[in-house]
Amino acid sequence: MKIYHHEQSPEEKAASKRGKRSRRKGHDFERLIVRMLHDEGIEAERGLQSKGGRGRADVTIHRDGAPVYHVECKSGARPNVLQAWRQAREDAAFGADPLAVTHWDRGETLVTMDWDVFVSLLQDAWREDEP
Repeated sequence: MKIYHHEQSPEEKAASKRGKRSRRKGHDFERLIVRMLHDEGIEAERGLQSKGGRGRADVTIHRDGAPVYHVECKSGARPNVLQAWRQAREDAAFGADPLAVTHWDRGETLVTMDWDVFVSLLQDAWREDEP
């Protein structure tokens, strides 16, 4: 039996390389976020999509072994903040609050969260400051 291989056009080869570069860039950004969290003493791990498919967080932040935050990471020239946050919200496991971390090429990194999550973070911080 002969197996015929489709010869890719130069445009298809270029698009394939761009896709690989984009995936690698995204994975590198996820690793960076985990490293930065570890440097701050925060328990975090990457969620490998190949092991869990859609619905797995790019990064999961744990407290005492339990998932607390479901983080979607997006990096690029114009990352869609709202889309990243919606994906985090839709895919977040029960009990984990959704966060989106977006980074612009050569620019800012932002964290997007639901108002209730923000208020909860502030309340926790104020409780810790009380004598």
